[in-house]
Amino acid sequence: MSCVAAAAGAAASEPQDPASLLRAGTASQQTDDHTAAERSFRDGLALAPDDPALRTALGRTLFETGRPVEAATEYRRALAASPDDARLHHDLARALRATGDVAGAGTHLARSLAIEPRCEVYADVGLLQDLLGREDLARESYEKAFALDGDCPAARMNLASMLIEDAAYEEAALHYRKAIEAKPSAQAHSGLGYALNQLGRLEEAEAQHDAAVALDASLAEVHRNRALTQARLKKYDEAILSYRRAVAIEPRVSTYYSLAGVLRAAGRSEEAQEEYRRGQELSRRQQERPPSAPAPGPSPQATHGPAPSPTGGRAGAPTPPN
Repeated sequence: MSCVAAAAGAAASEPQDPASLLRAGTASQQTDDHTAAERSFRDGLALAPDDPALRTALGRTLFETGRPVEAATEYRRALAASPDDARLHHDLARALRATGDVAGAGTHLARSLAIEPRCEVYADVGLLQDLLGREDLARESYEKAFALDGDCPAARMNLASMLIEDAAYEEAALHYRKAIEAKPSAQAHSGLGYALNQLGRLEEAEAQHDAAVALDASLAEVHRNRALTQARLKKYDEAILSYRRAVAIEPRVSTYYSLAGVLRAAGRSEEAQEEYRRGQELSRRQQERPPSAPAPGPSPQATHGPAPSPTGGRAGAPTPPN
């Protein structure tokens, strides 16, 4: 067979209609091949520009790869064709929250709940309330989530994270455990490990951190939390390794400084000074960055757990639904 004929045969075997391209992109998504997924969805939209399923799928791929502004654009276009899709409103709310549009996020969470009440949506409403400093309203939202689904891992995780901020470590540990029972995740094990660390139960905490890393070693937070416990156990070499893994994934000034502190405790003063210098250099670069420039690092994809208020403050913030 000639090369031309072989190429023609390969092209003929590739999906050529919107439905087939949607299936191909979804299959790529399931294997975390986001590049192939995006290509399939865009090829499908070239054939069917108004297809809401393709728009939604593309939006989710963009969101998962750290492009919430682009994702929000695709979700809005999908909603123009499917305005009563509750899950689409939820998707758009998550994208808007990631861009700092708290008011828009609250609006679409409310629309999602009006169409189809789901515990995951109440979990995100609670998170939004927490970000705005309205913990009583956040708790009400989490209770509504539990009324719909007693497990609801998303609400358990968000509530536990809020309790960690309030230093209510025993109660936080309870909710992390319930989240793990319902849906084990690296974030839940890591959060439980942190709560146990704060309670002084270091061996139990270490086991939870080990479980977190085993589930997903790509998350900087699981290495940071693990390092905290390892350092308290005076396992300095292990803590140093964990901090180095964390900064390799997500460079943070605080992580460089923590690493320097452990190196100093381990008697490695020259290395400590070098890591401290790297932290200072990163801090300097961050201060020099124009306000409009996005910070480098991982994408704002987290759906559960506390995060800095995207508005940069609470005054004048709109009230999300509860």
